[in-house]
Amino acid sequence: MMQSIRDRAQGWFATLILGFLCIPFALWGVQSYLDAAGFIDVAVVDGDAITQPEFRQAFERARAALEERLGEQAAGIDQSVQKREVLDQLVRARLIRQYAALHGLRVSDAMVATEVTRLPAFQEDGVFSPQLYEERLRFSGMSRRGFEEQMREELVASQFMQGVLQGVFITPSERKSIARLRAERRDIAVVQLRSDALQDRVQVSDALLDAWFAAHRDRYLSEASVSVEYVTLAAADLGAAEEPEPGVLERLYEENRARYEQAEERRARHILVRIPEGADDAAVQQALGEVQSLRERIMGGEDFAAIAEKESDDPGSARAGGDLGFFKRGLMDKAFEETAFTLAEGELSAPVRSAFGFHLVRVDSIRPEQTKTFDAVRAELLAEWRQEQGEQRYFRELEKLETLAFESGDDLQSVADALGLEVLRNDDLRPATAKGALTSDAVLRRAFDPEYAASGLLSEPIEVGTNRVVVLRVVASRPAAPLEFEAAKERVRADFTAAEARKLAEARGKELLAAVQGGSELTGLLREGETLQELAGATRNHPDLPRAVARLAFRVPSQRVLDEGPQAVSAIAGNGDFILALVSAVNAKEEVGPELLALVEEEPWRDARAGAEWDHVLAELRRRAEIVINDGAL
Repeated sequence: MMQSIRDRAQGWFATLILGFLCIPFALWGVQSYLDAAGFIDVAVVDGDAITQPEFRQAFERARAALEERLGEQAAGIDQSVQKREVLDQLVRARLIRQYAALHGLRVSDAMVATEVTRLPAFQEDGVFSPQLYEERLRFSGMSRRGFEEQMREELVASQFMQGVLQGVFITPSERKSIARLRAERRDIAVVQLRSDALQDRVQVSDALLDAWFAAHRDRYLSEASVSVEYVTLAAADLGAAEEPEPGVLERLYEENRARYEQAEERRARHILVRIPEGADDAAVQQALGEVQSLRERIMGGEDFAAIAEKESDDPGSARAGGDLGFFKRGLMDKAFEETAFTLAEGELSAPVRSAFGFHLVRVDSIRPEQTKTFDAVRAELLAEWRQEQGEQRYFRELEKLETLAFESGDDLQSVADALGLEVLRNDDLRPATAKGALTSDAVLRRAFDPEYAASGLLSEPIEVGTNRVVVLRVVASRPAAPLEFEAAKERVRADFTAAEARKLAEARGKELLAAVQGGSELTGLLREGETLQELAGATRNHPDLPRAVARLAFRVPSQRVLDEGPQAVSAIAGNGDFILALVSAVNAKEEVGPELLALVEEEPWRDARAGAEWDHVLAELRRRAEIVINDGAL
């Protein structure tokens, strides 16, 4: 269970932290960050508010994670859709948190600390690094307390999920049924009438094309396009900051000296013999006896890691031979920690009782307290200073751009001159052929908004990437318009031919189906170019059996095939092909032996049911809750 929680926490953390070196404040406007009094609630879940700052922070992190994965392609993702997804996640988290609080689900400080130390994002060479932990939290704009509280919520949510999913199972009879169905084999003959192969049989004339065009005129429109002029403001284009004044970096070093002070760390292994909650004295003494017996085995020469892997009740560390990695004071259970920090390197402790049970602790390595010198971190301080200066300059320029764009009406050139930007122009902007910054959904929605285009005014700055915005003006609009027949003739011909070929395939398929159902032999009905594929002993997942036909062929009751003989079924594929299948024999397993049961992996079936059960639980929590969404605050 803890491994499942750990896996989920790592996945969540990966989207939360990694790559968040720059927060795109431009998405919301600098002023909104300064005017806290203007914040309103984005949603309220049973009286528990999701505030604008909380939503914005979550969205910015999700957006930054998306850009980290997709690069420039992330600009093409519809932000309105992503905002809805982020809000849905926050609402779900609120519902889970409320349920957990109501039912007393909790995660201890020690468990949070243990899980934090095991996150790869905070490890160097597989070992937890407190310095890396602090740095990554700082770069992400999160406090240690804030992150650990979010981590706690994620662990509680995982605990809740595990409680739901542990009750999901596949019964032996269901497993036998699955095995029986998977083992069933049928003899199936398949004829696939390809519609594209029949296109050369379609009779085409101008009169027929004219009639098709008249009946489907709304399909044939010119693509809408606009002419736009625009400027882009990007932090990356503003140039690197100059060297800082003498003493600036030294002052930063002193102000942040705690970041470079590394407390003593110890790498330890442990073996846990858990004491059940509510255990009586007899159970406690039994656990103590067990741990003392393990200690005697280790003192007698047996390998600590091997014993931990086999005997420890902490499955997370047991897989690593009890290894907990490096940790500093303040992360572990107090009694455990005091023991770990008093042992000499290589020394084995006596049994130690913690909130979880009895431990044996062995210290494998000690890192003494140390402080990095200014010279050792100067390059890091310089990079941070330059980044901060660059962002501050970008935000100043962005604020100017916002003001100028609002005040300048339709005069983009004056805005560009004031900020030293270049006015760019695209006289044939179309959604399908847009490039660069103009591929952003937000930009395209603005450019093709009829009301805005008609105004001729400059747009507000539109975010198209991290610390990158566009201001545009629509110079001319060319809405989609009906095409004349000659302009659309080739498209009309292709569409008409394909539609008629599908009709030919369907008519021929129904003819074959009726004949077979009337008792005719399928092989004697086929024409030149029509081939029969015979699949003897096919299963549901046969690679040559189209899925649409497989579903129909295996729905035919086996008893009907036995009583009435071959059964014909048909389906029309998405591409217009007509597929005819003849089920002539059924080989069903009456008895399911161990070898067939072994082929049925219970976990995928259980996971599928568990996923449905979890969705049902979340839907029920939503149904019972009073949820108010403020669309205007998104």
